[in-house]
Amino acid sequence: MKASLIIAFTLLISVVAQAQSEKDDHKHDEHDHFHTNEIGVSFAPVYFTSTKETNFGLHGHYIRRFGESRFGGGVGVEYIFNEEKHQTYSAVFQYSPTYNLHLVAAPGIAVESEVEEAGHVPGEMDEHDHHGVSFAMHLEAVYEFSLGPFDIGPSVEFAWDPHDIHVSAGVHIAVGF
Repeated sequence: MKASLIIAFTLLISVVAQAQSEKDDHKHDEHDHFHTNEIGVSFAPVYFTSTKETNFGLHGHYIRRFGESRFGGGVGVEYIFNEEKHQTYSAVFQYSPTYNLHLVAAPGIAVESEVEEAGHVPGEMDEHDHHGVSFAMHLEAVYEFSLGPFDIGPSVEFAWDPHDIHVSAGVHIAVGF
């Protein structure tokens, strides 16, 4: 099932990117999606695969484009409003194959107030409850549309750390300067 979803998502992004690339060859949008700087925020329901729970998540980032290239880098932070108070701090690397499509890889650290290990019963306090800091990797795709000075559009994210995997689909809003 997961493999089918990943393949379908990859095909969808490929078709959208190809269509957008052909459009970009014929007409350049006056609103430049290749901003030198961008501050953005995404908000979405976040689904944790291990616990089968859904919580609200908020992600913010600052990205600076590298010269005139389609690559950028910056910093990001994510906060998920759950019992574990899941937070992620990351370096953000962005590639924009088209003016509207942005692909992001964000390695960083995940911090949780509680980390539950295998065999632990949620809600019971024992030696398994502790603060957790671990490596995390987030992969994100954003497709933006211009709305005045803002870019807005759908975003999807896959995130992994040793304690959980979570996925989200939500809305991304950014301002470029």
